[in-house]
Amino acid sequence: RLVSAGDAISLTTTFSEGGEKVSFEVSGGVVALEHPPPGKQVVQRWHFGMLNDTQRNEAFYAALRNQVRGGDHVLDIGAGTGLLGMMAAKSGAAQVTCCEKAAPLARAAEEIVTANGLEGIVR
Repeated sequence: RLVSAGDAISLTTTFSEGGEKVSFEVSGGVVALEHPPPGKQVVQRWHFGMLNDTQRNEAFYAALRNQVRGGDHVLDIGAGTGLLGMMAAKSGAAQVTCCEKAAPLARAAEEIVTANGLEGIVR
């Protein structure tokens, strides 16, 4: 289930000491990515600060609710975990196309979108 306006989202991120694994915990499920050696990171550490920035995410969600209209097709370039794409879907978009360069992160986004029941809208 995707959070509704006013709900808190719990997203926990974990790095192993050797930089070998990254985990995202979303809605009670865990999506794990094998992480390449240091220096070849798929997910840069600054992404986790963005994902855990409640004020930033609430502002994006408010903007999407204000701008997205029923029937809109939204393009999310650099989709990461798919968070903004899911927000667009919850804001009324009929279709959301997410583009993510990092294949492991794109696979994680697919799992997160499916875990939230939005795979029919967010792709």
